[in-house]
Amino acid sequence: LKGNAKHASAWYIEALKVNPKHSDSWTNLARLHIASNDLGNAQKKLEKVVKDAPHDGLSNILLGNIYFNSARWVPMDKDNPDRAAMSGKYTSYLTRALDFYRKVLQKESNNIYAA
Repeated sequence: LKGNAKHASAWYIEALKVNPKHSDSWTNLARLHIASNDLGNAQKKLEKVVKDAPHDGLSNILLGNIYFNSARWVPMDKDNPDRAAMSGKYTSYLTRALDFYRKVLQKESNNIYAA
């Protein structure tokens, strides 16, 4: 995304006032959050999109990417006393990511971004 993120965000919010279920506006707001490393807000917006439009390819891929990248930040130090819990969290994130990618591939088998 190039340009003025604040300005773009304001326009997406205006679009959502006209049509609160406009999935492209929600997805693009999420992309702005991702660009500013605000993954929590991005995730909330994307989950809203996939709730209303479960087969939205881009939103599912972006959610998968958020979960996949979140797994990278789970501490997996072998000396960590909570290693089993961390391992479960790591596996959970990767499983969620895979679920989102599979959902895309069920509808778009040639989607290279989900493969």
